[in-house]
Amino acid sequence: MADISLLTEALKKFLKSRGMTYGALAKRLNISEASVKRMFSTGTFTLRRLGKICDILELDFFDLAKLANNKITMESRLTTTQEEALAANRQLLLIFHLLLNEWNIDEITSRYQMSKRHVLRDMRELHKLKLIELSPLNEVRLRIGKSIDWRPDGPMRKAYQKQLVNEFFNSEFNAKHQMLRFIGKELSSSSIAIMIKKLDRLLRDFDELAEIDAPLERTYKQSVGMILAIRPYVLSSFVELKRKASPLPWATLLDGTKIAG
Repeated sequence: MADISLLTEALKKFLKSRGMTYGALAKRLNISEASVKRMFSTGTFTLRRLGKICDILELDFFDLAKLANNKITMESRLTTTQEEALAANRQLLLIFHLLLNEWNIDEITSRYQMSKRHVLRDMRELHKLKLIELSPLNEVRLRIGKSIDWRPDGPMRKAYQKQLVNEFFNSEFNAKHQMLRFIGKELSSSSIAIMIKKLDRLLRDFDELAEIDAPLERTYKQSVGMILAIRPYVLSSFVELKRKASPLPWATLLDGTKIAG
């Protein structure tokens, strides 16, 4: 069972993701908003009250406990050997990706052109790579965190980064659930560092929403990609218009030595 503080934090995240305020929850529970706030701040939930909140949110208690336990940090940086194995085998990489998203064997074979025998073969390979634990009953437990931090100059980025970026941006980004914005500003080093922290927070929010939606049926979900990037950058056509740096004037000392003025 997850610690009560983790359960409380998971509930807060779920409320936020569903756009439900403490006031709205209080009305559904027929108690005051102050009581709800106190309950969440102190973690003093009775089992009946916790069950009622789960019913209101249409959240299974088991899924809440699972969501809370996933707050425990797991290693998300793979070894070079693990990345090399995934980069070299497209089907193995796909199976790994699907298992990270909690697909089971039947779901995989129904959606993809793979037999159960081939899927199990790849699962055993992932077990050997220590990415998953495969039980004798073919039940899977991840041995790494679901959010993978691929090595900056590792095998996966070398194999797929160019393809990923080209395919991802091959879109007009004007359809439903699509967005592309580019903003160019001048920032100090400290402000850039702050923005990077904010982008890290956004990635964590993305992961948390995925955990919250994990129990939903596949028909209610779709695969979503998000690219975050920030770096010093000026449009090349702007750079071409910049004035060329003037050569420094030279001054001559009394002893004849020339120095830049």
